[in-house]
Amino acid sequence: MDIRAFGSVYGQTAVLPYASGVSVTFDGNHIPSPSGFAACRGLFVEKRSTGEGYLTVQFSDGQSQWITLNELTGNTVLPFSINAIASGTLESCVVLF
Repeated sequence: MDIRAFGSVYGQTAVLPYASGVSVTFDGNHIPSPSGFAACRGLFVEKRSTGEGYLTVQFSDGQSQWITLNELTGNTVLPFSINAIASGTLESCVVLF
């Protein structure tokens, strides 16, 4: 089955482009409320100025289970479907849809 999107046709196994994104800015160790959003297709972790960081997230298929992603260095797309971010030491990240 082919998928028509953005003026092109993508095969079922092809990586589809991201359509939009929402920037999440951290205030201290937490993000402003509410932390929940519609399930995304990925996260873009922006480069940190002070080494590695972490994010505590809730995956779309693991409701009410919080997972900490450690050693995030930045400029990386994490292809995870999450629907909430609880805390982190990053300055910001972009939730990709």
